[in-house]
Amino acid sequence: MASNKEALALVVDIGVGMSQVAPGFDSPLQITSDILQMIVQRKMFQQSKDELALVLYGADETNNELADDDNYQNVSVAFSLAPANWHLFEEIQKIRPGNNPADLVDAIVVAADHLRRETEGKRGYAAKRVLLFTNAATPFSDHNLKIILESLRRQDIIVDAIGPTWGQQQEEEEQQQQQQQENDAPENSSAHPDSPMHTNEHSKEESASARPTTNGHDHHQQHRSPKKPLTQQQQTGIRVISDIVNTTDGTLFTFREALGILSVHQSKVVKPTATKYVMQLADLKLHICTYIQVKDNKPGIFRLKKVYARDPTTEIKVDRSRYTKDEQDEEIEKEELTDGFRYGTTFVPITKETLEDMKYQSEKCFSIIGFSDAKTMQRSLYLGDTVYEVIAEPAYEEEAQVFTGLVQAMYETNSVAIVRKCFSERSSPELGFLRPHIAHDHICMYYVKLPFAEDVRGFDFDNLDAIKRNQPSEEQLKTIDNLITTMDLTHADRGGEEAFQPELMSNPYIQRMFQSIARRAVTPEDPLSLSNTIMEMNETLIRSVATKSKRTLDELHDQFVLQDTNRRQKITTGDALFGNNDISAKKVRYEENGEEATTDSTSFEAQAAAKKKAALKTVGTVTPVEDFKILIEQGSPSFTDVCKQMCTLIIDLINNSHGDSLFEKALQCVQCLREACINKLEPKLFNDFEVVLKKQAADIDGRKDFWKKLVEEKISLITSEECIESNVIPIEAKKFLEEETANEAMNNLSIVGDQDDNEEDLVIPILITGFSQYGIIRNASIKLPFGVNNDTGYEIKKANCNQCLCHAVRDPTVVLFTCTQDQPMQVVCQTYYFMPKRDEIEYPKNDTDIYLIQANKTFEKKDDCCNTTKLIEKIKEQLQLPTINRTIYPSNVRSLAEGDNETILTVVAHDERPKKKLLKFDKVKFLNLPVPDITSSLMSVGYHKDRYYFGTDDSNIGIYDSTMSRNYGPILSIHDDVPNIRFLKQTDQMLAAASSSGIYLCEKDGDGLLKNCSQIPNIAPAKKLHAIGVVPNETAFYVGSKDADQNIHLYRLQENGTWTTNDNDKINHTLPVSDLVVDDCQRIWAVEPRSDRIRIYDQDKTFLAEIELNTTNLNNLMIVENYRMFMTHDSLYGLQTISPSLNCRPVR
Repeated sequence: MASNKEALALVVDIGVGMSQVAPGFDSPLQITSDILQMIVQRKMFQQSKDELALVLYGADETNNELADDDNYQNVSVAFSLAPANWHLFEEIQKIRPGNNPADLVDAIVVAADHLRRETEGKRGYAAKRVLLFTNAATPFSDHNLKIILESLRRQDIIVDAIGPTWGQQQEEEEQQQQQQQENDAPENSSAHPDSPMHTNEHSKEESASARPTTNGHDHHQQHRSPKKPLTQQQQTGIRVISDIVNTTDGTLFTFREALGILSVHQSKVVKPTATKYVMQLADLKLHICTYIQVKDNKPGIFRLKKVYARDPTTEIKVDRSRYTKDEQDEEIEKEELTDGFRYGTTFVPITKETLEDMKYQSEKCFSIIGFSDAKTMQRSLYLGDTVYEVIAEPAYEEEAQVFTGLVQAMYETNSVAIVRKCFSERSSPELGFLRPHIAHDHICMYYVKLPFAEDVRGFDFDNLDAIKRNQPSEEQLKTIDNLITTMDLTHADRGGEEAFQPELMSNPYIQRMFQSIARRAVTPEDPLSLSNTIMEMNETLIRSVATKSKRTLDELHDQFVLQDTNRRQKITTGDALFGNNDISAKKVRYEENGEEATTDSTSFEAQAAAKKKAALKTVGTVTPVEDFKILIEQGSPSFTDVCKQMCTLIIDLINNSHGDSLFEKALQCVQCLREACINKLEPKLFNDFEVVLKKQAADIDGRKDFWKKLVEEKISLITSEECIESNVIPIEAKKFLEEETANEAMNNLSIVGDQDDNEEDLVIPILITGFSQYGIIRNASIKLPFGVNNDTGYEIKKANCNQCLCHAVRDPTVVLFTCTQDQPMQVVCQTYYFMPKRDEIEYPKNDTDIYLIQANKTFEKKDDCCNTTKLIEKIKEQLQLPTINRTIYPSNVRSLAEGDNETILTVVAHDERPKKKLLKFDKVKFLNLPVPDITSSLMSVGYHKDRYYFGTDDSNIGIYDSTMSRNYGPILSIHDDVPNIRFLKQTDQMLAAASSSGIYLCEKDGDGLLKNCSQIPNIAPAKKLHAIGVVPNETAFYVGSKDADQNIHLYRLQENGTWTTNDNDKINHTLPVSDLVVDDCQRIWAVEPRSDRIRIYDQDKTFLAEIELNTTNLNNLMIVENYRMFMTHDSLYGLQTISPSLNCRPVR
């Protein structure tokens, strides 16, 4: 395994000397705490694998492995070696000064011992370091220092140190005096600090030290240390620390240097990964590698995620629904959607199969089409956000010489190569060019993407030079030249170097984001008063450039005068646009003189209103009140139908309102509906609707406010005093508004079901084919059968569904009920005390409707992932059955695959008689189905898209058609046994495990034949890789070995076409594995042939459970619907099955 992380021990002096400071200055311990926080933050932001430990010396307590009564006292390991996290950050914030003396040499020894203990026996550490923070003011002993240094060298431990000063105080004072003299120089001096030619080492260091940290500290203002001479103890300590650092090849840093380095945040360092191609030039082929040289940096930490504001640790989910954009606003199921392309004014549906056929078919390539002069590659034609460095593949030395000659020839002729590049068969080809690059120690080429003809935008602009008044004068040209000269950054930096070089400039946006996130994590309540940007880091240089160019800019403003022409655009009215012949002579325009004319558009508005009335058929959402009145006037549809439309619209407005934004419109609709029902002598329509409205609006959070509006406006039931047809007296209407719940209203009023049962009652069709929290689902039923009067519900018979509704709302235990038409004057209603799952809804059921009663209940989602404990219990219950009851075929078999028409496939073990035997069983009845004989001895079988694939003991893979009447012959010769065949569903590729030569990956053509078969590199070719477990819905698979101590590894396909794994994807499983299965819940089932058991792991690689089968020579496992399991054995246990009979739902 590659060494890619560092073990770092942070050793901090918290003795009395580190906290002593003059008033108005920061103590060394405070500055140390800030530096430590910045180090930990940088590690976390970079997602570094480095591991850190925190050791404090001078502490009040002792906590280390070396301590005894006399030695290594007051040294405490506050945080053991681990990756940087917020726990370490919190430990740093808790650091307080100690009151006891401690030896810094002891602290270094404790830190080195801790690094040794924590890293011993572990791999992957590239370096071990001790970082010491001290001002050397604490007494210590250098006894046995030589022995300690020799031990540090043997262990390759590097010691670095950070402190206020390491003896450079005199030099700093001299630099400050020099800076003060330069600042006092006259303004016109060439050494003026505002001049872009003026910088010095001290000013740059001051600029770095003035950068604020993520904790909000401004080093220039706060991190100040009093200038006092070093004590004798400090001089001795500095000398000893310098010896330790120099002996271990370490480095000394001052606080100012450390703050300057750490104030600029760095993103995660990504190890460069090569993408390999074969560069083709005519008949010449060269193996090359491409690396990303320049790419737009988009740190992953900036990808914000939605979290619950009250508790960010709470997991949330996004539930998306799609609805028709019309008056019905119906929900559309995902299965009913398809892709479509706009063709003219219509959409052409495109299926997934058609979309695959439409894709451009290509192959991976990197071909040089030809060469061109480098001058033709205009900068405006560069495309994309990535520049690649192209080098010869190191493994091909002779080709590297040819590659070098090609680069030199292109360099000498100032040429570029035009290239056709395609990343993989599923990628679109692109056009680019190669530019040669030759440095004193490096030869390569740079690849830049070029546009196709469709990517280039061509514009025709007027030639400004053709107009005489656009010609600049000599004086104007001279001013522009002066501006360029004064703002020239080529030699503006210290020492005459170029300023603001891209490779040295940090992105101010990224820096600001890093600081803000870190500040918010540390101090959630404080304001983000950060000022650290790249411009402020270089404020002195920017100010000097601006000052020097100000005079030239003023001249530029004087010579290029901008004047307002005061010309107004002529505006054409809608009458002229639509060509109204009657008023064409009266077109309204705003002329240059500003006069305005008017015209009469009454006729146009009248025509538009008439057309709207004629086309109106339903109540719309824009102007519902006006639409409702128009439809009543027209008399078609009927008044009852129009009222139903209005009721449905009101419910939709309430439900779809964001807050109370649509409540006012809904209230106007209610008032309009009430008035119309009074005028038309139809009070029952409104009264029935308001009862339902109260039930729904008053019991749902977020909708109670609308019911309060009705109460405030005193919009109650229509009484007999308002309409002679109503049987509701005023006292009942008043009581209806005063009641708190709709259930009480139903108990006190008899307006539903008491009036003319034969008359059509108002039932609001809230739902038609979807799901909601309340309402009616038409033409649907519940699949679950329940008897009468049990624990889940009961059955009642009524004259109509409304009577069942009245009965159900009085029973608080009823969640929903189904109403089925039994006889012409009778319905059967089945009540339920629980909400079923979504897939338990049965469609269509034309004689049944579902009534949802309780508004706070929702349909449960389908759950296909059984609880593991419950699953194991069911499996073990089945294993208690006699072996003969679960045996399908009592002879040696191996390999399992799902065949066509609900069948399973297996083969007789190749060392058994008869050989060449393929077995096919019905998955339900376990019947042994007849199959043709295969001419080769079989080891494994696979079935995919009407093709049989056989691994044979003569080291081939054979393919047969669906009837096994056509043999395509041995397609692939692996020269090894093939015990396992699997298929990647995402790519239709085949995986074949060879007993001792790794894993092969094969593409498939349209006929199912194999092509481009190759061995996947770096998958332990010398091991017996019998087991492959494909991850559902991913391009990934697990690999297990029949050899011991090999573990189980997960391999994923990367963008560059390689398969990789890492330690995070490893399952610690040391016993041999003969088969792997990954179920739909991402659980990994590992078959152990020697112990005849199955071990189950979660997707996070943790062990869940194991199953003891009490058989012999267990070989393969297959899991089908409802966790029915099939197993093969190289013994008389043969092919067996167990069926836990799970539906993965909680017990009702």
